[in-house]
Amino acid sequence: MPPTRGFAVERRQSGGAVTAILANALEEGLIDAVVTVTADPWTQRPQSVVITKTEALITTAGSRYAWWVPTLAALKSAVVTQKRERIAIVGVPCVVSAARMMQTSDHDLLRPFGRAIRLIVGLFCTETFDYELLINDKIVRELAIEPWQIAKLDVRGGKLIIETTDHAVREIPLDALDDCVRRGCHACGGDLTAVDADISAGSMGSPDNETTLIIRTPAGVGFVDHAAETGRLVPEEDACSLEGILSLSQKKSKRIH
Repeated sequence: MPPTRGFAVERRQSGGAVTAILANALEEGLIDAVVTVTADPWTQRPQSVVITKTEALITTAGSRYAWWVPTLAALKSAVVTQKRERIAIVGVPCVVSAARMMQTSDHDLLRPFGRAIRLIVGLFCTETFDYELLINDKIVRELAIEPWQIAKLDVRGGKLIIETTDHAVREIPLDALDDCVRRGCHACGGDLTAVDADISAGSMGSPDNETTLIIRTPAGVGFVDHAAETGRLVPEEDACSLEGILSLSQKKSKRIH
């Protein structure tokens, strides 16, 4: 497995390393857009977007667990409508694999999109949830928390952690959310850590409020090292443990065997 390093920055999701890398890349002109998924603050409904400003990137930072939207739909807007030429894509492993296939394809219709992709960031993923079942059924109906009251969602210690705007914290065990998991995810034996990415990122294996980064390609090395050189990232060498990551990766791969 490639070198793994943990980074801590001003707190975002799990340390905010992905936000730091992308913010640095935007500010330094290494990329001119980020294609990813954000959530409407009033409904928590996810949507794929093109982000071109550091301020917007920081404002929308955070993980999305109701990941049902076609992330790459925004790539068409970025390339065709906005004429962006240096794009970073952030997504879960299935999104990452699609982006890498586009980047390496010789198909005439895909080549313009592939040429525009400069960085692919993959997020660790065991499964994603159906928006209606998670937000409306579990959180709104069972916990009486309105979508606009949700400040942050996080998965830690086998639980979905819900932080509200009044700083209250509620927890739901992940095994109580099985009926909210998207059907395709139950059968997904794909990789946990987005092996097709330039950089893979997640909280697993690192201390609280820090990020595990798996740097997989020369492009990934360049973006990470540059962010560290400018002070956006603060390296903490040997801060990560791979045991849990390897164990969960093997468990996920058994879903289709």
